[in-house]
Amino acid sequence: MSIWSKADFQQVRITIQGDVLAEHLELLKNYLLDRLHYGYRRIFLDMNAVQSFHPALIQLLVYIRRQFDKQGGKLSIEYRDGIIGEWN
Repeated sequence: MSIWSKADFQQVRITIQGDVLAEHLELLKNYLLDRLHYGYRRIFLDMNAVQSFHPALIQLLVYIRRQFDKQGGKLSIEYRDGIIGEWN
């Protein structure tokens, strides 16, 4: 897995590439939540180049989205050239 980001004063665009394995999940969680704590309220997560991912990634993204919601932020996720909608 590789992660790179591009930020301006309002939002961060984060691109993830490769395979997201179980051992990457904690790193990814901290990486995303750090952006929220740094004051960024809009994060666009581009996962189009992710080849495969550990099933727990979905639960992690739900958790992170809830954290953003609680603090007035917005997490948008793009995967396979489509925006993933809200999870129930």
